[in-house]
Amino acid sequence: MPAEDFSSNIFDLNSFNRAQDEIDRLRSRLPNKDVQALAREVIVRLAQRPTPTLAHHATPSDQDIDALCHALVSDDPDAAMRMIMQARSDGVSVADLYLYYLAVSARRLGAWWDNDLATFVDVTVGVSRIYSIMRGLHPYWIRTKGRAGKMAIFANVPGEDHTLGITMATDLFRQDGWSIDLEVGRSHDELVSNFESEDYSVIGLSASGRKSMSALIRLVLAIRISNPVAYVLVGGNIVAEEPDIVSLSGADGAVQDVPQALRIMNRLVAPTA
Repeated sequence: MPAEDFSSNIFDLNSFNRAQDEIDRLRSRLPNKDVQALAREVIVRLAQRPTPTLAHHATPSDQDIDALCHALVSDDPDAAMRMIMQARSDGVSVADLYLYYLAVSARRLGAWWDNDLATFVDVTVGVSRIYSIMRGLHPYWIRTKGRAGKMAIFANVPGEDHTLGITMATDLFRQDGWSIDLEVGRSHDELVSNFESEDYSVIGLSASGRKSMSALIRLVLAIRISNPVAYVLVGGNIVAEEPDIVSLSGADGAVQDVPQALRIMNRLVAPTA
């Protein structure tokens, strides 16, 4: 069944296509080692998602997962997406698609890669499609879980040593009634763990320039998997240096100053948002 025949209330096809375009642009911008690191990030983060035993008809079989993995690395860029949309149409929840379809498929692709059953190119393509499918499901995950109140976390991208700006922003937000956790000097894994541990409405990431592009993209990607509800906002000098930073990184928005950030974040948690 063509993707256009599915109801728009089960999958965001525009977000899926936009994510595919962003990934294509990243491949042309980033060194091959960084592309490989991003692919491995998706596999590792999804593999870490718990997959409890679930006894119902929607649980995919090993054959279903194999079929999905083959679709993910096939010449048809939409084959796996159509399978996921069909599962959604059949009543499988977004959470189950994450845990029982996409996470398990990522583990299997990782095993194929480690055992030389698939090439780096194949697995990179497959993983990029998993991420794009997650982006297509993202609005419906948010709609289901809702957002926390005025609770956010601000952090420097790993490798950054400029803390004055983000510290000042934290103080100003606290004066506006926000509960802000501040993380500076943390590693990638420490940040992802902290982001996942609380129900943050907004995760604000600060990057000082292009040199932090790869680290920023990897962090946003990990957040999309570990905390799919949070709104990801990028700030710092990188916003001026890279006008396309939102589309390149996969973040939800970018800000150049604190007043703009306050307007956006207060609008996000407003009752009518």
